[in-house]
Amino acid sequence: SKGVEKAQFRTQIETLSTDKDYPITLFIEDENKVSKPLNIKGAKFDPKSEDGIWINSRYAEANKIKIGDEVTLRYNGFKIREKVKGLMMMPEFEYYKANKDSDPDFKDIGYAYIGKKAFLRTILPYGMDQNFLTEEQVETFLPNSQILIKSNESRRNIEKSVIDAIGRD
Repeated sequence: SKGVEKAQFRTQIETLSTDKDYPITLFIEDENKVSKPLNIKGAKFDPKSEDGIWINSRYAEANKIKIGDEVTLRYNGFKIREKVKGLMMMPEFEYYKANKDSDPDFKDIGYAYIGKKAFLRTILPYGMDQNFLTEEQVETFLPNSQILIKSNESRRNIEKSVIDAIGRD
């Protein structure tokens, strides 16, 4: 649409680390066009990857998590168990903090990225092939979708473009 240079979907879920019950915001993506994590160490985030997780470098450092370590997160009764492929950061979360903290303290709160295929592989019943799921079925596992937009238009023009693109008033 006019004024929108790039757009992508991203899903955000709130998980807990299984070792210390720390909150970890997990971002699930199958493309990476707008808001790209900055690679600090290890593999660059690959949204098409079928395995692995990328952890915020400050959280990893504070909790002595290294490339190749296995981390386990809890989400709605599921366990998401993946090996750390890379450490990264996102400028939009550098001042991210727990509700109890007055300043950011990455020892007890973090964020991570995982590819959509890797996420679905970990939570789908054993043997269920994600390639045969309808979009509606996938959405039951992926609530809280976001649309990220890159544009140099005003916010009002972007909102109008998005409304025109999805056909709502």
